Amino acid sequence: MLGAMRGTAGLFRFNLYDKQGCALLPSESLGTQADVNMAPAPAAAVVGNRQVALRQGNSLSLPLVYGEAFVLARQLDRILGVVSVDVDQSQRAELTTASFQPAALLAGGSLVSSFAIRVSLWRRRMRVDRATEERLHYLAQHDPLTGP
Repeated sequence: MLGAMRGTAGLFRFNLYDKQGCALLPSESLGTQADVNMAPAPAAAVVGNRQVALRQGNSLSLPLVYGEAFVLARQLDRILGVVSVDVDQSQRAELTTASFQPAALLAGGSLVSSFAIRVSLWRRRMRVDRATEERLHYLAQHDPLTGP
């Protein structure tokens, strides 16, 4: 029954530990007589602190991106042990990357165009100010009422 959980919602590996964090059942050994070496559960998980991490795999034995979680298994107030669950996040990572790229391009393009508009407006204002200054200087020197 536990072996059937593998593959559900991206679940590719799980491990069960006792209250002290010692390995009880690795999912890799389900249905086989193999003795799979498991590291003990992290001490933080044994005392009740949930640990969740996003990991990078090697695509040969592990997915490129996967989530690893250590959670206390409880029945009412009684601690039964720790469960370690690894979930394949590769498709979600690809989707996030694919979604982020157009958004980043749009944001970058908006920033560049905003900057270009501001520079254009500043240059126009400077040209108008310079032309006004030159016109005032000309009128001060060539006004028919006040003379040269």
